[in-house]
Amino acid sequence: MTLRTNVPRPRYGQALTAGLGLAIALLLASPALSLERPVAQPDSPYIGATACKDCHAAEHESWAKSKHATSFKALSDADAANDTCVWCHSTGVPDDLRIAGGKPLLPGTQCEACHGPGRAHEAAALAAADSQLAKVTNLNVKPQAEICERCHNKLSPRFQGFVYGPMARFVHAHPGR
Repeated sequence: MTLRTNVPRPRYGQALTAGLGLAIALLLASPALSLERPVAQPDSPYIGATACKDCHAAEHESWAKSKHATSFKALSDADAANDTCVWCHSTGVPDDLRIAGGKPLLPGTQCEACHGPGRAHEAAALAAADSQLAKVTNLNVKPQAEICERCHNKLSPRFQGFVYGPMARFVHAHPGR
């Protein structure tokens, strides 16, 4: 059996292809389905750094240029399969840390790894403007050395010492402080 290659294609195929392309583009542009904002499990207290960006743009922009933002990418394939390494190079509760394909849902050391889960904070901010949101939602506004030392310690194979004061300024900018 030979296929004929000179058979004209029906015009509705072009319209269907164009319509399908438009539908896909609209879906990808939708904030709810954005590829930029990974969505944590609905019952997770974690929401991801992109959610923080809406209100904390300067901090997010500064953090995005830091090693914390890309910390998961720094892992070798073997380290990326090691739960101990993943714990420090991603953000979330154990159920959030691994998704299909073995990659964490919230890769990198994101805002919530240091400041605590943000779902309640975001919900309170959306419900009402309250200058004391961090206190109300138990968000850790200024993480102390103990938070950093959960990962920056001698258990890390690349640990070269950690001094909180001078190193804390490398995480992100702190506008207004």
